[in-house]
Amino acid sequence: MKQISQKYFYDSDFLDPKIPNGEKFIPKTLEKELPILILDNLLSPKTCDKMVAKLRASIGGKVEIDDEQKLNTNIRDTFFLNITPGDHQIIKSTVENTRPQIEKYFDAKLEESEGLQILGYGEGGKYQLHSDSCNPFFDDKGTFDHWELTRGNRQISLILFLSDSVSVIKYDNEFVGGTVSFDYMVDGQGKCLVVQPKKGTLVAFPSNPYFSHTVHEVYEGFRVSVVEWYKAKIKIGK
Repeated sequence: MKQISQKYFYDSDFLDPKIPNGEKFIPKTLEKELPILILDNLLSPKTCDKMVAKLRASIGGKVEIDDEQKLNTNIRDTFFLNITPGDHQIIKSTVENTRPQIEKYFDAKLEESEGLQILGYGEGGKYQLHSDSCNPFFDDKGTFDHWELTRGNRQISLILFLSDSVSVIKYDNEFVGGTVSFDYMVDGQGKCLVVQPKKGTLVAFPSNPYFSHTVHEVYEGFRVSVVEWYKAKIKIGK
């Protein structure tokens, strides 16, 4: 196991040989508690609630799974949501204002992004373990062998939550389940790093397979998040 932050480790013997050389970016977070950056209260709960009410009224079709993503037919169950121009600008400005903190945390220079994508997860919605920059390659027996780079313009990923994960729904814009786990990042007891979505909270992390993550099933309610991927100048190396 190799330490990546004060509290978290990853299995270097398993992961390092399976990741393309150009994707082996390990942030300098040994002195930090977490290997990911979490910024709370970037948007107020009231602002999030107003945005989600409008978003839910404009639900489009389910996200199609392309051939490269097919681990199985249930890998991803999400909806694209159509945001108003005004709300898009609010979110974009909010995210852009975090640039200095993200760049400092990961010692990276952010460049252009792919643009905001707003995703909704209804009951049963989920997104199985995946990397934002690479797809898994399986051998002839169906056993996972290694990661292959498929999205080379993604170095830093962002998730901004617009709804709350709770144990029991009491108010609008809450849901049960839908946590995000970084399955390869484990603490001293072997428990993986889990983020519980909270309105207005942003999570930033490298897009490479070290930071592969799972969006767990939504059991009740409706989950809304904003995602964005940045190209960045970073120093590759372990």
